[in-house]
Amino acid sequence: MFIPYCEFARAVGVALPQSLVVRLHCMTIEWLTYQVPKKDRESFLKADAEIWTTILSEQAGFISKQTWLSSEKPDEINFVICWQSKEHWKAVSKTLLQEIDKKFVEAVGRFELLEVLEYEVL
Repeated sequence: MFIPYCEFARAVGVALPQSLVVRLHCMTIEWLTYQVPKKDRESFLKADAEIWTTILSEQAGFISKQTWLSSEKPDEINFVICWQSKEHWKAVSKTLLQEIDKKFVEAVGRFELLEVLEYEVL
């Protein structure tokens, strides 16, 4: 049986900081999966960190961004981007997103976006 950490902490009497409790209960996950040949992975990830992550991290409601690689699908890169809420995520200007994308494509070329998913952390 899986028990979320905050429920476990409460059950055993551990006090979590309020900021952590809010982040655990009010979070939207943006999940992106890209098709990136292994030979291009390093340049893709470097450009992503310098361009996308740098600008996204300055946006209201941005919490964090992780990169997940699968040993079963070596040509796929997953980004797990945590936002305080769906409203924060969707409030990022379309114009800004287009500008970032243009800069990224100029740096490394265009790669296929295979999947965009949204999750809510309960």
